[in-house]
Amino acid sequence: MSAMLPALQTIPWAIVLILLPLVAGMLCFLWPRLAPTLGMATASINVLAVAALAWQLHFRFHGSYRHAVGGWGAPLGIDLYADGLSLLYYVTAADADNRLYERREAFEASIVAAEASLD
Repeated sequence: MSAMLPALQTIPWAIVLILLPLVAGMLCFLWPRLAPTLGMATASINVLAVAALAWQLHFRFHGSYRHAVGGWGAPLGIDLYADGLSLLYYVTAADADNRLYERREAFEASIVAAEASLD
């Protein structure tokens, strides 16, 4: 476990939080049958990635993280910046993902019950 911890410390979690939903969305489009399972897995991994980013911001980067996308800085390129405020947004969005899937399961159950009452 302790040998794996340094590897987890070097992962750029801010980038994972951007790429994970994009890749999962493409996979859901390609395999619609796996979409509910993949959506739940993505939401759960998102919550863990937010926790990992919070840990990195506090212990490794001491409050803020900046990543130049493609190696180009802000005037010519794009800078990703993570701090406490953006972390609050990530936590809110990750929680909204989990609540959305809870509501979806309840909605699907009510649809099944309505269809059963029509028979």
